[in-house]
Amino acid sequence: MTYQIQEKRAGDPSQVVASSQKASQLLGWKARYSLKEILESAFLWNQKNEKK
Repeated sequence: MTYQIQEKRAGDPSQVVASSQKASQLLGWKARYSLKEILESAFLWNQKNEKK
């Protein structure tokens, strides 16, 4: 997986934060997978499919 670190673009947020806590409180919703599991799965999928 290749990437480049770039300068901030006009309109980019200074910080991005996400939490499922509000959805859990209001809707009783719970994430099925942890962030670690999601990132690991995406990384493995990319390794398997980047050569196709």
